[in-house]
Amino acid sequence: MKEKIGNFLQYIGYISAVTSLPEFSVYFLPGNGNVEVVMTVDYQKEIYLTEEVYNGIREKFMQSFEEKGFSTVHLLTLVFCKDLERMESVFGEDKFCWYLNTENSRLVIPMEHVEDFYGLKGKVEDFLCFPEKYNLDKQESEWTDVKAQKRKRPLKELSFINTTIIIINVLLFILCAFTGDLLYNKGAFSILLIQETKEYYRFVSAIFLHADIYHLFSNMIMLYFLGNVLERKIGHIKYGLLYFISAMGGNLLSSVYEMYIDEMFTSVGASGAIFGVVGAVLLQILTEGGKWENISLSRMLLMVIYLLYSGFMAQNVNNAGHIGGFVTGFFIMGLICLINKLRKKKEVLHEN
Repeated sequence: MKEKIGNFLQYIGYISAVTSLPEFSVYFLPGNGNVEVVMTVDYQKEIYLTEEVYNGIREKFMQSFEEKGFSTVHLLTLVFCKDLERMESVFGEDKFCWYLNTENSRLVIPMEHVEDFYGLKGKVEDFLCFPEKYNLDKQESEWTDVKAQKRKRPLKELSFINTTIIIINVLLFILCAFTGDLLYNKGAFSILLIQETKEYYRFVSAIFLHADIYHLFSNMIMLYFLGNVLERKIGHIKYGLLYFISAMGGNLLSSVYEMYIDEMFTSVGASGAIFGVVGAVLLQILTEGGKWENISLSRMLLMVIYLLYSGFMAQNVNNAGHIGGFVTGFFIMGLICLINKLRKKKEVLHEN
């Protein structure tokens, strides 16, 4: 099984690395400054391995890739075993660890462990169910070209929803530069104006407009860095829903505030939706034990405090929209985590 999985990883584009430990194999897929590493451990043999020794080996492999110049190293451990309970004492605390039951050739992902690793879960499960599809018995020379093509990241691993949102925002800002106030007058958000004109499309149109180049740049930079990792984590559809529901949550609280003060003000920008992404990432970090995708809890909290502080100190900022988006994104991410946890629990009960 170990050799078959190794051949499969190379088939889908991973590169085999040389190791001095016979029970450990390492495969890596380099990117733009980043590297995805899969470390396989043959735990079928009665090898002596403690949690401390395993963590030391894992850290050493990660350090070796950092020394090769990779700024970010993501490592997943895939353990081949028969006795799943015996493994918990060694690998149970590593959330980036999956088990492969060699008795029934099934992939087991314990609760609280990462659900996916750049789309690898579906690929491995497909290979275990339908190994004949991959023709791994071919000679290396026969499928070298296929491996080269597989190195390209599949569509589901690309953050195309987030990228599309960014492109639309930039294009509309360029269009506004040529049309003056036309799009702002037609698309800006104000609940009192909507009540008067019945132009309900403003709930959506306003989140794609930005007041100036600084407003656009600051929003898109934050969206690029946080939105990409969040979309890869929760998937395209869930990310799209979280983004737009957060935007609506921001507009809803902004509407309440506008009606409360009984004063009409117009607002534009994706900040409500982006604050929803910030809230979702914050919750993800909390559920991951204080660190996720090299983003620490302290760094994220400082970002949230700074963003809220800057909003309240600046003029002409829709802080109600920011808070509404943040709370909505945090809540939606909580629902996603709860659903995933219940689904995992159901899968574990089904397996037992």
